[in-house]
Amino acid sequence: MSDFGAFLKEKRISAGLSQKQLSEKCFHQTPQSLRVDPSLLSRWETGDSHPLLQHRPILVDIGKALQMPASEINAFLTKAGFSTIQAEDTDSVSSGQIPKDNTNGSNAVVKDVKNPLDSLANEGPIEVSPSLREQYQKVMLLMGLPEKTQHKPQMRKMARAIAEEISLPFYGDKNLWSELPVEFQAGTYPLQIGLVEIDENKQIKVNYCCIGAGIAEPHLVKGLYSHLSTSGLPKFAELVGKNGKLNDLVDEAEQYSHELLTFLKFIADEVKEYRAKVDFHDKGNPKPGLTKWFIITVWRDALEKAGGYLGINNSWYKPYENISNTNLWQLRCGAYPIAIARSQRTLAMYENWHKRIRIKYGKHPLAKGIHDKSQELNNNCQDIRRILREFSDTQYLPGRCELC
Repeated sequence: MSDFGAFLKEKRISAGLSQKQLSEKCFHQTPQSLRVDPSLLSRWETGDSHPLLQHRPILVDIGKALQMPASEINAFLTKAGFSTIQAEDTDSVSSGQIPKDNTNGSNAVVKDVKNPLDSLANEGPIEVSPSLREQYQKVMLLMGLPEKTQHKPQMRKMARAIAEEISLPFYGDKNLWSELPVEFQAGTYPLQIGLVEIDENKQIKVNYCCIGAGIAEPHLVKGLYSHLSTSGLPKFAELVGKNGKLNDLVDEAEQYSHELLTFLKFIADEVKEYRAKVDFHDKGNPKPGLTKWFIITVWRDALEKAGGYLGINNSWYKPYENISNTNLWQLRCGAYPIAIARSQRTLAMYENWHKRIRIKYGKHPLAKGIHDKSQELNNNCQDIRRILREFSDTQYLPGRCELC
């Protein structure tokens, strides 16, 4: 149960109301398109569902029905991820009425907002100050009315596209295996895990791809980030900025990718010390010795076992095969040729090497750390994807940008 759901349930029970009774109290207050029913209340209380932006007027009505003071209504809205409202506004939200005149002149502000924005269709673009626009957005939001902007569909589309793009490199991905610079020669390698730079001292640096790059023109991506940061809703605003969740994900993904490659290098460095040549390039010209797949299968097996999976077992080792038109034999582990030799006796030695090093690195602490990091990052990715999809699906697009 979420903090929001627990708070709602506590207040409802304290008021002595069932979910049906509470929904009936809000029935006549809430607009037709935003009615609350017992099943919705139940899902909110259990945490199976969460209010969307268009539900904000419902939450204010619920607060009134439960006789919450203004401070508790604000706390209620905050737990739902919405910005608070002023106490004097709560009486008029349900009916859609603009607050009456008061000492701070809020009615005059609403009037000033309504007139110039209603004239946009007839008079063309006009200058609207950011503070005036914010007041307008707040009133539109509280009244449950949608905002019409030319670029709104683009913002929604980009939010969903970025949500679908966010992913992490997976060590089980065959495309990732084929790209890995197992020899760790100095150079720059554009891989799925980012742009990998290896210097002359074999030091590894990973530059993870920029989230949102290539999805749309930079000014549109900037506009989306501006809408998120100025939304007034913490769950959206926390995605962006120097310390936002998107930037944090990039930093953590770079560290994760660096650890993946560092672990691979540990294994490659040990294999290089064996009494056998290693062919790192797999160009189709069989040569006696070990292949890059000898190293990669050990690496993958260790990571899978760290995650609690079965990984490689003895059944993966295929009977020794004669390579056509040569006097060479090869050993396969699964589908991958891991060693080539002139005799089956030498292949048997290579097979024992492979089994021993698998056991060694299957217990390596770095493998466990990589698996744990992968789980954490995947959870973060799911959370960010969910928030971006929720932003894309809002009835009213919150925030502003230079295109507004």
